[in-house]
Amino acid sequence: MSDDARAEGRIGMNGNMGAPGDGVRMSGDRVAGVSAEVTGRAVAGEGSWAAVPEFRPEAAGAAFIDRGARLEAAVEAMRGRGRRAHDGLSEYAPAVAAQFAALDDVDASSGAAVGRIGVPGGERA
Repeated sequence: MSDDARAEGRIGMNGNMGAPGDGVRMSGDRVAGVSAEVTGRAVAGEGSWAAVPEFRPEAAGAAFIDRGARLEAAVEAMRGRGRRAHDGLSEYAPAVAAQFAALDDVDASSGAAVGRIGVPGGERA
Protein backbone atom coordinates (compact mmCIF):
# COMPACT_ATOMS: atom_id res chain seq x y z
CA MET A 1 0.00 0.00 0.00
CA SER A 2 1.40 3.36 -0.97
CA ASP A 3 1.73 6.24 1.47
CA ASP A 4 -0.01 8.44 -1.12
CA ALA A 5 -3.08 6.20 -1.12
CA ARG A 6 -3.18 6.16 2.67
CA ALA A 7 -2.65 9.95 2.87
CA GLU A 8 -5.54 10.54 0.49
CA GLY A 9 -7.79 8.45 2.72
CA ARG A 10 -8.59 5.82 0.12
CA ILE A 11 -7.08 3.04 2.17
CA GLY A 12 -7.36 2.85 5.94
CA MET A 13 -4.64 1.86 8.38
CA ASN A 14 -5.84 -1.75 8.27
CA GLY A 15 -5.63 -1.84 4.46
CA ASN A 16 -9.38 -1.59 3.87
CA MET A 17 -10.88 0.89 1.45
CA GLY A 18 -12.70 3.75 3.09
CA ALA A 19 -12.82 7.42 3.80
CA PRO A 20 -10.79 8.99 6.61
CA GLY A 21 -12.40 8.37 9.96
CA ASP A 22 -14.55 5.49 8.74
CA GLY A 23 -14.93 2.92 11.43
CA VAL A 24 -17.22 0.17 12.59
CA ARG A 25 -20.51 1.73 13.52
CA MET A 26 -23.22 -0.56 14.81
CA SER A 27 -25.95 0.84 16.99
CA GLY A 28 -27.63 -1.30 19.60
CA ASP A 29 -30.66 -1.47 17.30
CA ARG A 30 -28.53 -2.77 14.41
CA VAL A 31 -26.90 -5.38 16.63
CA ALA A 32 -30.33 -6.46 17.88
CA GLY A 33 -31.49 -6.62 14.26
CA VAL A 34 -28.58 -8.86 13.26
CA SER A 35 -29.23 -11.07 16.27
CA ALA A 36 -32.94 -11.33 15.38
CA GLU A 37 -32.05 -12.16 11.76
CA VAL A 38 -29.77 -15.01 12.85
CA THR A 39 -32.45 -16.36 15.21
CA GLY A 40 -35.10 -16.04 12.49
CA ARG A 41 -33.00 -18.01 10.04
CA ALA A 42 -32.50 -20.73 12.64
CA VAL A 43 -36.25 -21.00 13.23
CA ALA A 44 -37.02 -20.99 9.49
CA GLY A 45 -34.39 -23.65 8.86
CA GLU A 46 -35.76 -25.88 11.59
CA GLY A 47 -39.21 -25.57 10.01
CA SER A 48 -37.83 -26.44 6.59
CA TRP A 49 -36.09 -29.57 7.86
CA ALA A 50 -39.20 -30.62 9.77
CA ALA A 51 -41.14 -30.43 6.47
CA VAL A 52 -38.82 -32.86 4.64
CA PRO A 53 -41.03 -35.90 3.96
CA GLU A 54 -40.12 -39.33 5.26
CA PHE A 55 -38.97 -42.00 2.86
CA ARG A 56 -40.49 -45.44 3.36
CA PRO A 57 -38.39 -48.41 2.16
CA GLU A 58 -41.37 -49.91 0.34
CA ALA A 59 -41.57 -46.76 -1.80
CA ALA A 60 -38.50 -48.06 -3.66
CA GLY A 61 -40.49 -51.12 -4.78
CA ALA A 62 -40.81 -54.64 -3.47
CA ALA A 63 -37.61 -55.79 -5.18
CA PHE A 64 -35.63 -52.87 -3.76
CA ILE A 65 -36.57 -52.86 -0.06
CA ASP A 66 -32.89 -53.08 0.93
CA ARG A 67 -32.05 -50.00 -1.13
CA GLY A 68 -35.17 -48.29 0.15
CA ALA A 69 -33.97 -48.88 3.72
CA ARG A 70 -30.63 -47.29 2.86
CA LEU A 71 -32.43 -44.30 1.32
CA GLU A 72 -34.62 -43.99 4.42
CA ALA A 73 -31.51 -43.96 6.64
CA ALA A 74 -29.83 -41.37 4.39
CA VAL A 75 -32.88 -39.06 4.46
CA GLU A 76 -33.07 -39.30 8.26
CA ALA A 77 -29.33 -38.64 8.62
CA MET A 78 -29.60 -35.62 6.33
CA ARG A 79 -32.62 -34.30 8.26
CA GLY A 80 -30.79 -34.80 11.57
CA ARG A 81 -27.68 -32.94 10.39
CA GLY A 82 -29.78 -30.08 9.01
CA ARG A 83 -31.78 -29.74 12.21
CA ARG A 84 -28.64 -29.79 14.36
CA ALA A 85 -27.01 -27.14 12.17
CA HIS A 86 -30.00 -24.81 12.43
CA ASP A 87 -30.35 -25.48 16.14
CA GLY A 88 -26.69 -24.51 16.56
CA LEU A 89 -27.27 -21.38 14.48
CA SER A 90 -29.75 -20.07 17.05
CA GLU A 91 -26.97 -20.18 19.65
CA TYR A 92 -24.93 -17.69 17.59
CA ALA A 93 -27.33 -14.76 18.08
CA PRO A 94 -26.23 -13.99 21.67
CA ALA A 95 -22.60 -14.51 20.63
CA VAL A 96 -22.99 -11.95 17.82
CA ALA A 97 -24.30 -9.37 20.29
CA ALA A 98 -21.50 -10.20 22.75
CA GLN A 99 -18.84 -9.73 20.06
CA PHE A 100 -20.16 -6.29 19.16
CA ALA A 101 -20.21 -5.35 22.85
CA ALA A 102 -16.58 -6.50 23.15
CA LEU A 103 -15.67 -4.54 20.03
CA ASP A 104 -17.30 -1.44 21.52
CA ASP A 105 -15.27 -1.89 24.72
CA VAL A 106 -12.01 -2.27 22.77
CA ASP A 107 -12.87 0.76 20.64
CA ALA A 108 -13.49 2.84 23.77
CA SER A 109 -10.21 1.79 25.44
CA SER A 110 -8.15 2.16 22.28
CA GLY A 111 -9.66 5.55 21.54
CA ALA A 112 -8.96 6.74 25.06
CA ALA A 113 -5.35 5.48 24.89
CA VAL A 114 -4.73 7.14 21.53
CA GLY A 115 -6.37 10.33 22.78
CA ARG A 116 -4.07 10.42 25.84
CA ILE A 117 -0.95 10.49 23.68
CA GLY A 118 -2.35 13.27 21.53
CA VAL A 119 -2.75 11.42 18.24
CA PRO A 120 -5.65 12.64 16.10
CA GLY A 121 -8.36 10.01 15.85
CA GLY A 122 -8.56 9.24 19.54
CA GLU A 123 -12.21 10.22 19.62
CA ARG A 124 -14.83 7.48 19.32
CA ALA A 125 -16.43 6.67 15.99
